[in-house]
Amino acid sequence: MGNARSGQMDGGGVAKELENRLSNVGDLAWLKSAFSCVSTTSSSSGKTVVDSSVLQGCFKLVLPTLRDISNTTRLELFSLTSQVGLALLDVAYDMDKGEVDWTGFLEGFENCCRQNLGAIKLKILLLYFYHLLKRSQVPLTFNITHGGVDFSHDDDFMGYITLDNFKNLLRICWLMMCQSAYRIEDNEDKPLELPDVDPIVRAASMVCSATSNERKEANGLANHITCEEFSVTKLLSWMLSTILGLSDCVPRYFQAQLEELASGMQICHQFLGDKYSIRASVMHAPVECLQRTGLLSPGIAWAISLSQTDDIACKLAMTSFVQNDAFASILYRSTIHGRGMNRFWAQVDGYHGALLILIAVIPTQGEESPSAGEKINVGAILKNGFENKDSYYGSPGNCLFGLSPAFIPLRCTGKGSNYVYSHTRAPGIMYQVQPKPNGIGFGGDHGKERLWLDEDFIWLTVRHHAMDRTYQPGSIIPNQGYTPIKAKVVEVEVWGLGGEAAKEQQIAFLKRACLFSEQRRKVDLKAFGNWSESPEKMMMNMVSDPNNVQREER
Repeated sequence: MGNARSGQMDGGGVAKELENRLSNVGDLAWLKSAFSCVSTTSSSSGKTVVDSSVLQGCFKLVLPTLRDISNTTRLELFSLTSQVGLALLDVAYDMDKGEVDWTGFLEGFENCCRQNLGAIKLKILLLYFYHLLKRSQVPLTFNITHGGVDFSHDDDFMGYITLDNFKNLLRICWLMMCQSAYRIEDNEDKPLELPDVDPIVRAASMVCSATSNERKEANGLANHITCEEFSVTKLLSWMLSTILGLSDCVPRYFQAQLEELASGMQICHQFLGDKYSIRASVMHAPVECLQRTGLLSPGIAWAISLSQTDDIACKLAMTSFVQNDAFASILYRSTIHGRGMNRFWAQVDGYHGALLILIAVIPTQGEESPSAGEKINVGAILKNGFENKDSYYGSPGNCLFGLSPAFIPLRCTGKGSNYVYSHTRAPGIMYQVQPKPNGIGFGGDHGKERLWLDEDFIWLTVRHHAMDRTYQPGSIIPNQGYTPIKAKVVEVEVWGLGGEAAKEQQIAFLKRACLFSEQRRKVDLKAFGNWSESPEKMMMNMVSDPNNVQREER
């Protein structure tokens, strides 16, 4: 292995076209290195090829040590992860001959990793999951139409996915993303925490439940189903609009494993063994796999990351893998720093990076909502931090979230600009006829905010989307009606996502503010001149005893 020359890689005109396209995006050089590491000369054809067993080892996913999961879930994940390599080969390559030449190697990479449309990448993910279930001998409840997946059709899949299988799809995607993002050497004694995917599954069930006709169409695919089913076509549409980040799972994992080959970290599957590790390809800061506390659980962090498409998505995804302040740092927590706007501003003032605010509430009993008495988490992302202003501000990159019991992202519509409002009156301010309210609001308008957190952080008011043109319509709280829902606040957290640069800028801002405050406290008596000759002293004497006769100096 590893002795293939560039001349042996020449596969004709098709290979040349592939090489030109991949060279333009900077992938060709390291793909040649990866191919050279695992290729041999075929005894039958004399071509330079890669054996299917070697490729299977390259894409191998070993189940890590997971904390606090049931034995049933552990066995299901073990059965699925053992077939990840074969399922990826079924999607990317034609393995009828049991080997792949240079042209097929490039075609497989381009088909999996260089698709630009999110809808196509989601179909690739579903095709991969289809082969994964088939390899794991799990009863199939959906099938491929047209004899194969044609990305130009809208009905490439027929049938439905069970609730349990959808949960396993999400968990497998998280494990693949985890391995394609990190490699922590010699940390087997620190188990990972599997994210809670129930909020995502519950949100999908509200939209994608299969109808009776769809069940009849898929009747021949499985003998019996004992749980809820999701229509495949509805699920694809919902994932495209809600958790589009899931479409990058297969391309990221596929490319990361090949890049690892090219870098020489992994030569072939014989040397990989069963030792599991997670690679840190970008950031090398120390990490701690400790028990999470607070509202930003791995499940919430990962769900939010799937709904975003910028660097915030990367930081929150990494936060769901390991706990590290380099990705998300706590700025404010009401149970530690105290409640109210004054305590809040003392912690977040001057932070001008991206922020994530999380609010845990319990709707009061008697409200017209089936969620009364049930703990609910909501949140919002702010691209440029909070400002103390008496008017709305923000940017179109802001987003509202219903986080539990169902994950519901509400992005900006572009029709309104009332993104966020945060205001508290400074002490000593003059009387105002119509003072602006103190508190934090999102969407809507003054007095009719979509979300309103009062100045004491005691109550959160949630209003119907009819009051709001800034954020997308939808229920932040499941089954929310037109009546405003008033919920008692349990906890408020603010997480900084701006990295070390934003934190250093905030520290410098707070130092300047402290310096100015100290200067205002000090009184320089020399600036007032001679007190005995000042007009103020004469006025004070006159006020103290107006009847006292003052001798006029001539």
